[in-house]
Amino acid sequence: MAVAVKNTPGVGSSPLQRPAILSLLGVLYVLAALGVVFKVLPWLWWQGWELAGFRPDSFLGSALVGVLGLVVIGGFVVIGTRLLGTHPPVGVRAGIFVALVELLLVLFLARWVGSWAEHWVYTTEWFTPRTGQMVVVFTTGLLLMLAVYLFTRPGMQGFVAHFEEGGWFATTTYKPSQGQKVRRATVLGVLLLGGAGVWTLLSHGTLRRGYSDWSLSIPFLGQEAIDTIGDTQQWFAGLPRESADRVVVRTRGASQLRPGEVISVERYREAVEKVLADKGAPAGLQKAVEKAAEQGTVPLVLTVNNRILASIRSYLDKYQEDKEEKGGLPADVVRNLRDQLVKSDPANVKLMVEAFKTQMENVGRGADLGVAFDLPTAVALVDRTAFVDINKKADEKQHLKFRGRTNPRFLPAYTEARTHLLPGDLGLTEPSDFAVLLDGVADTSRKSDVVRVVREINPDLGPAEAEKAVKDATPERPLAFRNSAPLSEANAIKKKLEDAGGKATVRPATDIVPTNDFEEEVQAFRQKIKDFRPPERLKLRPALGNVRYAELTLMPSVQYTVPLLLIGLSLWVAWRLVNMPTFADFLIATEAELNKVSWPTQKRLVQDTIVVLIALLMMASYLFVVDQIWRVVLSWDPIGVLVFPREDSSRNQELEQKRY
Repeated sequence: MAVAVKNTPGVGSSPLQRPAILSLLGVLYVLAALGVVFKVLPWLWWQGWELAGFRPDSFLGSALVGVLGLVVIGGFVVIGTRLLGTHPPVGVRAGIFVALVELLLVLFLARWVGSWAEHWVYTTEWFTPRTGQMVVVFTTGLLLMLAVYLFTRPGMQGFVAHFEEGGWFATTTYKPSQGQKVRRATVLGVLLLGGAGVWTLLSHGTLRRGYSDWSLSIPFLGQEAIDTIGDTQQWFAGLPRESADRVVVRTRGASQLRPGEVISVERYREAVEKVLADKGAPAGLQKAVEKAAEQGTVPLVLTVNNRILASIRSYLDKYQEDKEEKGGLPADVVRNLRDQLVKSDPANVKLMVEAFKTQMENVGRGADLGVAFDLPTAVALVDRTAFVDINKKADEKQHLKFRGRTNPRFLPAYTEARTHLLPGDLGLTEPSDFAVLLDGVADTSRKSDVVRVVREINPDLGPAEAEKAVKDATPERPLAFRNSAPLSEANAIKKKLEDAGGKATVRPATDIVPTNDFEEEVQAFRQKIKDFRPPERLKLRPALGNVRYAELTLMPSVQYTVPLLLIGLSLWVAWRLVNMPTFADFLIATEAELNKVSWPTQKRLVQDTIVVLIALLMMASYLFVVDQIWRVVLSWDPIGVLVFPREDSSRNQELEQKRY
């Protein structure tokens, strides 16, 4: 006797035919398809687009790659449907969806664990980065195994099969020839609701205000993008190439680079050198860039940025003397740009470059910008461990900065090292503050000339005070001039003193030294010179940056992808809603009831409408007449319930004199 046996979800003739295994294979297929569509395809497209000589990030290129992506997605859907077959095991389609949700949950949990591990490594320093990476990898693997185990359990497979039997993952129709009018109206209503939501997102610009892509950062695969280098230039400039091998493009200039793009330092160097060659840049600038590139990533970035800042400073000095009617920059604009230039850090000059270009274009001088403004700017990406270690050196316990050199022999080794740095060497910013020290008189017969020059430099000194200061000036106890002066002014003062017969030296007014060396030097000088006044000690400004992670993109181009997904979801929900058996039977019954309604003829409809309108006019007239009667009665002076302003001289009386 034959016996009917109901198939149980999860049972098959081979392991590969089990719904759970097929669902997991489907997840792999979906992930591979997403990787091709959102990673491989755009990369191949833009590589070919740039090789063809088109400008990157153009609207036409983005539109074409978007259309191509939709075509490829359609191809993957067709291939995936054929791989599943016409009658796949119950629960496979829903299983793919549920498994993807589980995978997303695992990724979020792993990222949460990774954020704590990074905190313990880089902030509290409880363990090394290698240990933190092992913790994250172990935790992620454990979560994945737990997710697979739970997904393959019979209870979960039963839930998945029941979920799929609800009809949300099937394309079959239910009684398509019945209740068509009500079904179409229902579909239209759902689409109007979804369209209204999409329109609201687009019109309010909600998606444009957030991130361009929704991504999940991968722990311990991030680098610090140096936005402010502070007083740590000399340490970052000495980093090995493996600790800083990439940059983030900030401005394109005349290159083909895309702002926001993360590229290797070799590619950035090629772009800079190509611009210099195409624009016919001076040989000195090309040599400085080449030398900085050999030193490392940070020197290259700082050299390019410092060159741009120097050009801006030169243009401001040139155009501030021009009259506005001649096309010069207005005085207030020059003043604002100078203030912004002083605050600009050579690690990131994007805002300064954009502000200056905008002002020059406003006065019609955009074409006057030199080759420096054709250079692409970038910020260096540095290993996080190296970034933390360098900022530790900037701590006051390890290093400090002193200002106001009162003796040229105070820590001369550090001073001479900084003095001999030329602009562009190691990418370091040239010292901006210098001190001029008078060491004595070279020719005693010209002592009066030296005194005269000293009084010219310091008008506040009287004749006797100036003569005593020059007489007491020795190499051990020099006379300090202009403890904070530009290099050009300091050299001019030095030359003036030497021409008068004095001995003068120029040293940076500020310098960075180890804290221990500074304190030992101060003690040594106090033993030699009783009234020795040490330079002012200052704290170093640490480097600041933001972490740029290697990211796992969950949804690219949010402002375009989200509306498309919402439209597609609205279409699918509307279609499946009117084909779900329970709801479809309700719609069919609703249309059947509507068909039982006796609708009036057009003549009867017109007659009834006229009757209603006449009744409304009669009621409105009656209410108007009654309202006017009560207005007169209630505003009568003996009653005085309603008070209306009178059109007479009483309107000009004071408020407290009016009668109510």
